[in-house]
Amino acid sequence: MIRSGLVPANKGLSVLDANGVTWHAMTGYPKRRNVAYNGLPNKQGTTSVLSTNQVVNPSFEGAVSPWSAINCTIALTTAFSQMLKSGTSILQATSDGTAVIPSVWMSSATYRPLVSPGQWVGFTSFLATEIGYQVAVQIQFRDAAGANLGYFASSWVTGSFYTGANPQVVAQAPANTVSVAYSLLFRNPADVVNPMASGKRLWADAAKLFIGGEQAEVQMRLDSAYYDGSTAADDFTYAWTGTAHLSTSTKTATAPAGWLYFNGTGETGVSYYRAIAGSDARTGVARREIWTPKSSGSTGWQYTEYISGVSGDTYTAQMLLNCPTSLSSKLRISFYNASTLVNSIDSSTQALVAGVPTNTVVTGAATGAFTNIRIWYYHTTGNTPGNGFYDASRCIIEPGTVQDSWFDGASPADINYIYSWEGAAFGSASVAMP
Repeated sequence: MIRSGLVPANKGLSVLDANGVTWHAMTGYPKRRNVAYNGLPNKQGTTSVLSTNQVVNPSFEGAVSPWSAINCTIALTTAFSQMLKSGTSILQATSDGTAVIPSVWMSSATYRPLVSPGQWVGFTSFLATEIGYQVAVQIQFRDAAGANLGYFASSWVTGSFYTGANPQVVAQAPANTVSVAYSLLFRNPADVVNPMASGKRLWADAAKLFIGGEQAEVQMRLDSAYYDGSTAADDFTYAWTGTAHLSTSTKTATAPAGWLYFNGTGETGVSYYRAIAGSDARTGVARREIWTPKSSGSTGWQYTEYISGVSGDTYTAQMLLNCPTSLSSKLRISFYNASTLVNSIDSSTQALVAGVPTNTVVTGAATGAFTNIRIWYYHTTGNTPGNGFYDASRCIIEPGTVQDSWFDGASPADINYIYSWEGAAFGSASVAMP
């Protein structure tokens, strides 16, 4: 296919026009160059601990310790693979016929997680029991002497054999809290007066407890996939903080190079890389977890690339955004000399639809020498992304004024172009050769 009007009068397959742009003489396609090195983004950058699963022996491996039983006996079993969620075994608790609600506890002072007053605690576990019976989870705040400051339990839910359930409880620590104990419960809803019959069973696996300063933060942790220190690395890396299965577990995330999310006033959250596939089948987004939306000020995703140029240099930039809230704003291209702003250009207003990846675009020319370019889709006061996940990806910064499809050096060849890196993958500019 030939783009009419684009082919210079020269002969040959690759030709230069008067502006120094390379063209393919048969197809009419120009050579393209993307100077956003990590525009996808790729998983590279600084790392930090995203969360800590405070449960010790959360997948019940090796021994039941340090869990303890009340009104039941406990043991490990490998007999029911249908209920296995992590590791090689699950917990089986068997009622001894002495209580309406038998329970399994983590209450030792050695293993109770430390909590400060005002912090939020969330706890959940996979639980299954006899058909028609119910399950729940519970936390108990303790003071410095280990005395009880209050119980908080999830709702009772049906956790029938094999299918099971994942009840959750989230509560805020009261005054004088120093630590928190947690437990697994089961009952017969048809008789909540007399002791449960001896021999009735509860199965448990994949327990997790998180502590944080924001309720939304803790809830997001509970709703995410289970992990412990033995979980295989994926978008994240996992580790035990001490002895395997007898310590807490950490989940470490990567903040992708070049990408930065600006907080508005009062806004809280965390940013990291996720290998989420786009419509182009490539995987990679910069994700922002928004726990508390801003009260005022400007916020939003920015991509920065350190490239130099002079007055008059013109670039077209694009950024793909998936916002948790339907909003309208502008994409800004800014030229900086080190940390000093040279000039900025805003696009026209562009709308984002909640949950729908949307491409935004801006074109601008520098008015002086510059050493870096910054692309920012900004939300001013009153323009507030809500609680949830805000993803950004597919940034392109391309010389000229023509908007075309996103690419980088790892893009698969197509009918029009062959793509490559000028240097290191995700560490150099990309070119598309016609």
